[in-house]
Amino acid sequence: MGDATIRPMRREELEQALRWADEEGWEPGLTDAEPFWAADPGGYWVEELDGEMVACLSAVRYGDGPVFMGFYIVAPGHRGTGLGKRLVDGVLEALAGRTLLGDAVPEQVETYARIGFEVAWWNTRFIADGPLPAPEGRCVAAVEVDFDALVAFDAAHAPGPRPALLGPWIAGPGRRALVTTDGARITGFGAARRTSAGHRIGPLVAERPADARELMLALADGLDGPVAVDLPLPNAGGGALVEELGMRQGFQSVRVVRGAPFTLPLERIYGIGSLELG
Repeated sequence: MGDATIRPMRREELEQALRWADEEGWEPGLTDAEPFWAADPGGYWVEELDGEMVACLSAVRYGDGPVFMGFYIVAPGHRGTGLGKRLVDGVLEALAGRTLLGDAVPEQVETYARIGFEVAWWNTRFIADGPLPAPEGRCVAAVEVDFDALVAFDAAHAPGPRPALLGPWIAGPGRRALVTTDGARITGFGAARRTSAGHRIGPLVAERPADARELMLALADGLDGPVAVDLPLPNAGGGALVEELGMRQGFQSVRVVRGAPFTLPLERIYGIGSLELG
């Protein structure tokens, strides 16, 4: 075995990382590469061995706020060799002093605990296999509202402001993004995109349960294949919504944090944006 090297990821390698994520059951969007890369082109890392990418990790910065770590994947043939730990240690050293967030699979919670992460909450994926009830029709396309206002509303429910991510997140092939308003301001925001298994809704955030329900129904309306959303389990209203809609439980993930305490208004978060970037 030769020497492993750690270096910044190249744009085309993000496609490989997304394929790995899909194989792990995370089911990222089929067109997530563009918004992910736009969010922070310097936030992706690979470990290379004998010219082959054997591990990857992202550490996406949202301004001066928390850094979101994701895409921690080691190629199956290289697991248990210490390569992944070396990559993580190198990135953590570069991020010393920053609050770090991430979404871990349950099997990796102990691994994250060994490097100082604590469990913040659990997420569960809920899946609608068939059509949901028809929406009332009061949602507005996200591209029609003031973009700065949308960024501010999203930032109140996310690791920080992410305008570079949101631009391509709300538009493009296989994507749908909607908001609810009270006539003067945004009261809810949601987006959906195609995945290898069907469609994923995320983020889904709203001030009122009624707006969350309307966004869920409008985003899912007419989509083929299963429609899924990753719900933070502390959101009791979200739990009532997916139960009412008959959605079944699937994949679970765990939000972890290292550093200064970090909180979000979970009672208004009905679906996280993505497992990879929060």
